[in-house]
Amino acid sequence: MESQITFPVLAFWASREPDGSSAVERFRAFIQLSDLREASQRELKLDERVGMVLADSSGQCWTILKAWSIGYCAPRWRRILQTLLNDGDNIRHHVRHEIEAGERTPFPEVQERVCRAIDGDPEAWMDDEVLAGESGPPLLIEDVLNALKAAVRRAATVQEILDGLDPEQHYPALQAAAAAEYDREA
Repeated sequence: MESQITFPVLAFWASREPDGSSAVERFRAFIQLSDLREASQRELKLDERVGMVLADSSGQCWTILKAWSIGYCAPRWRRILQTLLNDGDNIRHHVRHEIEAGERTPFPEVQERVCRAIDGDPEAWMDDEVLAGESGPPLLIEDVLNALKAAVRRAATVQEILDGLDPEQHYPALQAAAAAEYDREA
């Protein structure tokens, strides 16, 4: 079933708190099949992929029903080193999935789902130095989030969504607007 997926895809899942309770919905991208076929030890331990919904540019969706490791990506000495350096949760595994095709979702609904996930996890989009004004006028996080969501809503494909989600591409215009506002106030 994985071979029927058109990449890149957006993947949506409800992150879990350490106590096991569900937190906000998050999203990420899998650019190609090989990205989907790797997972961290933490992802597998917390079953983060189970229930994950994948959506492509056509609106086709799939749900991951099961994910399992078929082996490690790195040699044993590297895994030991990662464990000794307290980085064991990031040990990479080769994985396979049991995936079920779902309903087709209109692309505007996929876009709005991305926007809700951005609103639900604003800290993921913060650059403290830019927000504080270390490299220009300070920016409000709301302005950055609004620019990201506008780029998502303008996108016609998953790849265009991904291209528009780089906050740094929006900083020059936002900083120019903030500087103009500052000059008007002065």
